[in-house]
Amino acid sequence: MSSDRIVVLGPPGSGKGTQARRLAERLGVPHVSVGQLLRDEIAAGTDLGRRIEREVEAGDLVDDSVVVDVIVERLGDSSTGWILDGAPRTFQQAVLLAPLLEEPASGEPAEVVFLDVPSDEIRRRLTARAEREDRADDTPEVIEHRIATWAEEAPPLLSHYREREMLTMIDGTGDIEQIADQISAAVA
Repeated sequence: MSSDRIVVLGPPGSGKGTQARRLAERLGVPHVSVGQLLRDEIAAGTDLGRRIEREVEAGDLVDDSVVVDVIVERLGDSSTGWILDGAPRTFQQAVLLAPLLEEPASGEPAEVVFLDVPSDEIRRRLTARAEREDRADDTPEVIEHRIATWAEEAPPLLSHYREREMLTMIDGTGDIEQIADQISAAVA
């Protein structure tokens, strides 16, 4: 049984989901997409889901405590490992998730992989995704808001993991296979 625990971070549209799914398949561990967990809550039509939907459609980050609760409920004390994508997105989320990611009962902290993609490429990718998937959070205004929010939230988040020697930077531009190879080599 694998004990791989890896967090895939990056700006919106950086390929986190694509790369996390590939890595999970390769390692034989579950892929946990925070975005999908939140979309599932929205689809369930709960009060929490309606609140999340308003925040997502505006391009805002979902409340830190809500995100952390959803993650902790899903991951728990999983000893089989996992690939987490979509969180943490803020320094506060990183602090709240520290017991799970940095100081787990199972020993080693999780590995954090950051997909570095420039803003112009993010705009291009999100615009293309909006045309393919018709997502409410991929309008031009929301895209700009999400890029600005990431630019504000990312520096302290990345510094947090860099200081703990958990962070691996990966160039997230280029061919999907090449990026996957870089990630695999980094976490091997």
